[in-house]
Amino acid sequence: YKSGESARSIAISLNVDHRTVKRILKSYDVQIKHPGTRNYKLNENIFSKIDNIESAYWLGFLLADGHLTAKNGIKISLAKYDTHLLIKFAKFVNCDNPKIHGTKRRHPKATFLVQSKKIGDDLRSIGFDEWKNGSNSDILKHIPNELFNHFIRGYF
Repeated sequence: YKSGESARSIAISLNVDHRTVKRILKSYDVQIKHPGTRNYKLNENIFSKIDNIESAYWLGFLLADGHLTAKNGIKISLAKYDTHLLIKFAKFVNCDNPKIHGTKRRHPKATFLVQSKKIGDDLRSIGFDEWKNGSNSDILKHIPNELFNHFIRGYF
C-alpha cells in the first residue's frame, strides 16, 4: 500500500473486501489515501516554460500522441511495443511511481496517465486543448526557434 498499490487491488489479490484491507491498515496507523489522491511524485513545472530540448521534444510528442483529460490528466496511449516511450516520458516528468496499463485487444495498447492541474493549466495556457481540434497551432508561438526542430522530432 505504501509503495502505491491501492487498497482495492490488494483486496482483490487477497480475495477479501477492500474495507477489510483499510481496517487492517488503520489498525497499524497507516494513513489511508482517499480516491483520487495522487500516489506518486511529479515535477509539475515541467511545461511551465518550453526552454530546453526535452520540453520541446515531449511537447511535440504530446501533441501527436497524447491528450489532456477533462480532469487535468495527461494521457498517452501507444501500441504495446512502444511502452519504452511511456517509460521515458514518465522519467521526463519525474514521475516516481509510473502506472503504465496495458490492454488485451486485437491490437494491444499501453497507456500512461498522470493528473496535475498545474501541468494542465500550463499546457492550456500555450494553446494545448483537450480535443486537438486544429486550434493547437497557437502552441507554435511558444516554442523558441532554436528548439523548433526538437518539437518537430517529438511530433513525428
